[in-house]
Amino acid sequence: MKFPFLKRKQTKPPREEPKQVLFSVLFSDADEESAALLPDGCEALFPPQSAPPAERFPSLSFRTDGEPSGKYVVSARETSLRPVELAELFSELAERNEDAVLFYAEKPEREKTAESAEKLFAKEKNFDPRVYGCALRAPLYRRARELTAGLAAADAEVLAPLLLAETIVFLPLQAMERRTDKNGEQQSDGGEALYSERKALVSFFNEIKTELTAIKYRFAFNYVCERVVGAFALFASDNDTGAMQEFDVFLRQENMALRVAAGERAPMKFVSALRKNGYRAPLWYKPVIAVAAAKERKRRSR
Repeated sequence: MKFPFLKRKQTKPPREEPKQVLFSVLFSDADEESAALLPDGCEALFPPQSAPPAERFPSLSFRTDGEPSGKYVVSARETSLRPVELAELFSELAERNEDAVLFYAEKPEREKTAESAEKLFAKEKNFDPRVYGCALRAPLYRRARELTAGLAAADAEVLAPLLLAETIVFLPLQAMERRTDKNGEQQSDGGEALYSERKALVSFFNEIKTELTAIKYRFAFNYVCERVVGAFALFASDNDTGAMQEFDVFLRQENMALRVAAGERAPMKFVSALRKNGYRAPLWYKPVIAVAAAKERKRRSR
């Protein structure tokens, strides 16, 4: 006679906890060359219609929707990954816990050296977010994304996280290289896109300014003010009086301090001259405006 209840109890094998994804990399197109450089276990997120065949990269986790799940999120939307120092970057990220890890996204003009966050913020007018890439801890990535709708890509992916991060480290590695389109430009010079982008930048600054330390506030104010002056220069060079007037009304309503500073800091105070002349450039100011517009156009096309 068999007694089922006397059967030896079978023990289940211990349940394996899923390994944490360390890195999530965001792509804007099917960049197979860059995807091939990612370490095993990395998460690659592509737009739904632009993902390369997943079977070509069996060691990666491919996603076309949902939230990044990595400890750090890195955007490669406007860049190509560089093999030599990319591996070193990921090796560093695996051991770090800072909110934001900054690195080079183009070859620096001077020899690559480590810089403290304070030194970066002290650059003020000379800071260009397009020079850098940024790896963000997941909570910072989510918060930055909520606040940066409408910003230019480099402002959303580098400038905003630096202002929002509590802890920052800079690694003197060039793990990426910024791409340009066939005309050598990443953005249009002016028009509605520029107007919307600069409005979004001012609104973002207004949203976070009370959270900023003194050095971050000064840095952000000077950066935004320079972008405001650049917008006036581009609008004036295109004789877009309507955009200038609308933008000026927006500044008056949203941040009077920026409006005043733009008038005072523009070369030869050309912004004040535009306001006094019905947003039309006086003849003797046109060379000054042309130089300012060329400078802003060059900055945007890097």
